[in-house]
Parts: sequence; structure tokens; C-alpha cells
Amino acid sequence: MKQFKYWLTSAALLASCAPSARPYMFHPTNFEDHGVCPFECCRYREWTVKKDTPIRTARTENAPVVFTAKKYDTVNGLTGVVITDEAGEAKLLKAMTLNDEPAKKDETVYLLTPLGKDIYKIWYRGKRVRNFEGMSNLKIIRRPTSIWWVKIGNKKGQIGWSNQPDHFDNKGTCDE
Repeated sequence: MKQFKYWLTSAALLASCAPSARPYMFHPTNFEDHGVCPFECCRYREWTVKKDTPIRTARTENAPVVFTAKKYDTVNGLTGVVITDEAGEAKLLKAMTLNDEPAKKDETVYLLTPLGKDIYKIWYRGKRVRNFEGMSNLKIIRRPTSIWWVKIGNKKGQIGWSNQPDHFDNKGTCDE
């Protein structure tokens, strides 16, 4: 019986020290991407208010209101922060190199900030992939969930934040 307990304890200890079969399962939550405009042709510039919108002192829904952007007013979209609450997931359709590392077909990558229709910043093996241009080589399993906070300024010089970017028009330049 003592030998069995010794063997069982040794096996458990060895198993806990062995490298995981999936060592890079970590993916970011609450990933903040500053200065990004999260769709094709998106630009920070003069925007038109479509609906009365509270502009807050900080990027929280319970922060005090600095001013209310009124319908038909013109404001400046100054910058923004896209916060990915939960990363999306995709599978590689073919082997490729990501961050100078070989990546195998069917490996998982994580989707972060949206940049356009089915275009995302990518996270692979604990790092953000720079200059990724292989979206056609991914099968999207789950899209990320994110919130876009925009920094707004008015003609009086007041500046604050809104998480209601859909209340503003003239954010895109594709139709120009």
C-alpha cells in the first residue's frame, strides 16, 4: 500500500510539472486599444450629433456628466479606446508564420479589436500579432465583444467621454 501511495504521489507531482498540451491558452480580457477607430474608413474628426448624448468625465457609465451633446450639434471626435471584454476565437485554415513563429493549421488565434468587416487585430501565443494581413486564412469561431469609448469635445472647449458612438454621424469616410 505504501508503494502505491508513493507511486501515486510521484505521478501527480510529475504531471503537475509537465508542460501543458496547450501552453498558450491565455487570451486577453479587457484589452484596451487606444486611438483606434474600429471600422473601415472610420475617422476622428468633426461629427454630427444624431441623439442627445451625455458626455462624461471618465470612461465609466456612472461618471459625472461634463455636458450633453444635443441633437444636430457639431462636436469633435478626438480619439477613442476600444475595450475588448472577451476575445473572439478563430482557427488557422493553413500553416503560416505569426510573430516570426511557425503556426500550424487548425491552431487557435484570438480576435481583439475590430477594424472592419471581419477584420481584427490578432492575439497569438501570448502576444499581439503585428501587421496581420491573413484574415482570409482564418475561420472565425466566435467574434469578440467590445465597447468603444469616444473622447468628444465641443465648441466651448469641454471634453469628455461617451460609450454611445452610434449617437454620432460623419464617423466614416468611405462615402466621400
